[in-house]
Amino acid sequence: FGVKTSINVMDVPAHEGGESTLFNTTAAFLALMRHDPEAAQAFMCEDSLETRYQRNPEVNRAIGPVVRVKKDGTIETRFLDDSDITACWDEAIERNPAIARGLDFFKSLMYNVSPFYMVTPMQSGDAFILNNIAVSHGRAAYKDDPEKPRVLYRILSEDTCV
Repeated sequence: FGVKTSINVMDVPAHEGGESTLFNTTAAFLALMRHDPEAAQAFMCEDSLETRYQRNPEVNRAIGPVVRVKKDGTIETRFLDDSDITACWDEAIERNPAIARGLDFFKSLMYNVSPFYMVTPMQSGDAFILNNIAVSHGRAAYKDDPEKPRVLYRILSEDTCV
């Protein structure tokens, strides 16, 4: 089966801020299933999350489930918590308020001390490799030094070997 892999390598870190964030979305979804089965079910609806990509948001948009459980039991996630940039939650929440409960539950795991969420600075030469459909990743806001701007290399691969 295909594995979407993200490889991030820091060349020049930001002058200030820019920590990487990692969220074990798969484990969080399993916890949501125990905590609020209705919200977990809502996350699996085919119209539970709309994403728009910054470069051309009207053309580059996708609507689909937040989480998909495949026939073999594999859990795939599309969770994003950047509501002001890419993730468009409002319409889905209006259609199904249980989605708001699921989103609130995920945020509680992300923004409180939790084994599901990690914030880590990246120094020059640091890298991480992750399964992009099991773990959500992002970064904190940052300020650059105009003489030495932040440089991060990102490779996204969709391979058929594991």
